[in-house]
Amino acid sequence: MSEPVVSVRDLRVIVPGSHTIVDGVEFDLRPGEVLGLVGESGSGKTTVALSLLGYARKGMELHGSAVVDGTDMVSASTAVRQDARGRVVSYVPQDPSASLNPAMRLGSQLRDRLRAHDRAGLDPRKRIADVLERMHLPSTHEFLRRYPHQLSGGQVQRVCIALAVLCRPKVIVLDEPTTGLDVMTQARVLELVSGVIADEGTAAVYVTHDLAVVAGLADRIAVMYSGLFMEEGAAEMLLREPLHPYTSRLVQSTPSLHSRTALVGITGSPLNPKDRVDACPFAPRCDHAAGVCIERLPVLSTSGDGRRVRCARTAEISEGVAAVNGTGARGLWSAHARPDDSALLDIRALRAFYGSNEVLHGVEFTVREGECLALVGESGSGKTTLGRCISGLHVGGATGEMIFEGAPIPLHPGQRSGDVRRAIQYVFQSPYASLNPRHRIGRSIAMPLEVFGLEENRRRERVRELLGRVSLDPSYEARYPSQLSGGERQRVAIARALAAEPRLLVCDEVTSALDVSTQASILELLGELRSEMNLTILFITHHLPLVRAVADRALIMRDGAVVEEGSAATLLDNPQDGYTRELISSTPVLG
Repeated sequence: MSEPVVSVRDLRVIVPGSHTIVDGVEFDLRPGEVLGLVGESGSGKTTVALSLLGYARKGMELHGSAVVDGTDMVSASTAVRQDARGRVVSYVPQDPSASLNPAMRLGSQLRDRLRAHDRAGLDPRKRIADVLERMHLPSTHEFLRRYPHQLSGGQVQRVCIALAVLCRPKVIVLDEPTTGLDVMTQARVLELVSGVIADEGTAAVYVTHDLAVVAGLADRIAVMYSGLFMEEGAAEMLLREPLHPYTSRLVQSTPSLHSRTALVGITGSPLNPKDRVDACPFAPRCDHAAGVCIERLPVLSTSGDGRRVRCARTAEISEGVAAVNGTGARGLWSAHARPDDSALLDIRALRAFYGSNEVLHGVEFTVREGECLALVGESGSGKTTLGRCISGLHVGGATGEMIFEGAPIPLHPGQRSGDVRRAIQYVFQSPYASLNPRHRIGRSIAMPLEVFGLEENRRRERVRELLGRVSLDPSYEARYPSQLSGGERQRVAIARALAAEPRLLVCDEVTSALDVSTQASILELLGELRSEMNLTILFITHHLPLVRAVADRALIMRDGAVVEEGSAATLLDNPQDGYTRELISSTPVLG
């Protein structure tokens, strides 16, 4: 076997005088090999990945060693680190728009990268053209003169990958580069990454919370929790037969494209590293925890198949570790709308515009009482615009007919009655953007109650009741959004929508930015609410496994029109439209 190009030993990331964020991480990485780092938000994945560039966030210190192509990025001087970044090890961030200078043209940014880090004497014009061609981007003068804001999301991400591979680095660190992308764009980006690794023998560390993505890309996977490696080994074996209970629960939280399996979230919250003690950090959330788990922190030991696992009870529970009791998606999301149910919402010949640009073209469909209908398509297909038209949030013009509960309702939001506005509520994709950062949670949830006329002396009682309904402690009413995790923010956004006691809930990509365990918990919550309140749900998503998990029926949208409609299971098992088949084939699967 070839010598490792990355060798990490006893890596620790410390907050001086306080606590250890990442503790005792060790791994090797050989040319052409991909290591997937997975785990919930806050597990330390990005912190470990950034250490390969010799970078730690403000207030933190690196200890141990992280040798990349002969250079220890932990002990190296600032000048050596800066010289190695981009030349020896490069980085592709989760948010590509934040990594490109908005005031510089693309060509200037590419040429600057070569000038700063090229040591092979590459011809700048030829090298840039070759890399852009590999990324399926034009290398024309017109394209190179564009600014980042003039590109689509997929194009911006491909430019970031082009910058990362431009100087032929030995290692690439990819930090969730496909989060938020639709499946078609994600498939193209993953294909490009795989091609670069295979053609140039580049080693890669791929950070993600999506096990299905890393299953098809990584050679090995390391599962992180509370700044520790909990399990590490060959990707296929680890995902097929997980040894650690935490790995097993992550696999259970991942929806399947091919079967409607129960999605069971992990109870409780991830342990903050500052609260870690000499015990298994996952024990409070583990179904198999015993006294030995809290006596001391288990060591990361090597099993018979070569995997490393940090569990004191591996031998005892390896046969039954995947058995978890729970209601799950199968029960909570089972179809209960009969085929002859009357329509709650009927859309006829709907056209929508932004200025003179028509973005929806004669859309027609029916939403039945009590069902979950999925709207599926690529970015730009019109699904969010359709959801906004239904909920009265579309700011452009629209024509057509919308019938709700048997009566026509105006398309213009200002002409709708209070009862209609109350009956149709919207949960936004980003809970970060939809909650006012200056308002406490209680005030955010109470605003609909005020708008729809609930007496002031009952609002606080109702707010605390709603927080309990979305499984949050009533004391959260005094917190600000910045004091909540992503999953907690999304629960608050759902509580605010429920405050109006709606009949129809429009959920717009509500789990797209969440890790798989939090996603499963949010879906469990929505399933419970649907059953308890007889909610009808319009579920907007680009993630087809979620359609299998939660939807009764699905609409496939492309370029502002519906191209296929049917029951979710039939549509995924036997698609009739070529575009639907392309979406399915582009979707990464677990196993």
